[in-house]
Amino acid sequence: MEFSLITLIISFGIIQALFLTMVLLFQNRKSSSTVFLSLLLFVEALGLSEQGLYYSGLIHDFPYALGLSYPFLILRPVLIYFFARSFFEGSVRFKKKHIIHILPFVGYALIFSSLIFSSAETKLGYLESSRNYVWTDSTGGILFFIFNNIIYSAYYFFTWKIVCQARPALKLEKSKRAKWVANFIVFFLYFFVFKYILFWLNGFHVLSNELTSIVVMLISSFTIQLIAWFQMSDTRLPVFNPTSPVQEQELNSLSKALQIDKVYLDDELSIEKLAVHCRMKHDRLSELIRITYSSSFKNVINDLRVTEAKKLIRSDLNGRPVNLLAIAMDSGFNNKVTFYRAFKRSTGMAPSEYVKQMKLKKTLIIER
Repeated sequence: MEFSLITLIISFGIIQALFLTMVLLFQNRKSSSTVFLSLLLFVEALGLSEQGLYYSGLIHDFPYALGLSYPFLILRPVLIYFFARSFFEGSVRFKKKHIIHILPFVGYALIFSSLIFSSAETKLGYLESSRNYVWTDSTGGILFFIFNNIIYSAYYFFTWKIVCQARPALKLEKSKRAKWVANFIVFFLYFFVFKYILFWLNGFHVLSNELTSIVVMLISSFTIQLIAWFQMSDTRLPVFNPTSPVQEQELNSLSKALQIDKVYLDDELSIEKLAVHCRMKHDRLSELIRITYSSSFKNVINDLRVTEAKKLIRSDLNGRPVNLLAIAMDSGFNNKVTFYRAFKRSTGMAPSEYVKQMKLKKTLIIER
């Protein structure tokens, strides 16, 4: 059994991934992109766990773990794709047609079922016989390698397209989170290309199985640390600060700013700027919004902007063609990506779908 700095790094990565999975899944208000990210972390933890057991030699003490992660690893590109799609294009609502994305997992589960459910002795025998095996050693290995990379390449290609389409808007995006997500996805795609090169070198015996596994595990662990670092830096730790009763004057000031002055139409509005407008400290204003609306400043402002956008869309239906980008800007949004994401989160549909729905309603009213 071999314990080393590498083993400790990998073990820490596994614990970190599982911890983050639990934190993200048990958030009170989680988006679909958060769910996909947490599932991705869980898959990474599974893969790292099995690889770590193999590298440390503990797989001989826990042979039943062999093969358990194999079907789940093919979900990695699927989860990255839906993470990107849900973050940059709005919440994803699953329909029957989305079942096709689960088929690779089902196929891999069937292929590896004999190994997964085999006895400990059989697994140890398989482990010994495949110690120096590489994918070029058999026709089955070559076909599996090709099929596996076709699936990865297809999903990563469409993920790359999503990020490329979002990039122009990201230049205007003031949220660090959106830019970080885009960079993280690009890093993940580069990681795939790097792994692809490593496996080619391994297939032609340029790199050993052990060295290939170590490099892949370390980068996977580093990826998890990146996510952990960002989540912690993006999270404000709670402090003991008893809530003061809401004063009627405070409530009237906030209501006037939002409903009469329509400060949300300012695309550079911040909690500090609104606090100056309402003549109160921004910490108190943030608390007041949380108590009054049971939501965050960002969500409240974006919901008001979406309501304004819906009014403008209905108004435009009476004459000129609907220009969604112009409506987004007139509603207080500073780019199309944020508008699209906020609109879908608030209404459950894309702006273009809402336009179609309103046009259909208008047609039915005219026909009556």
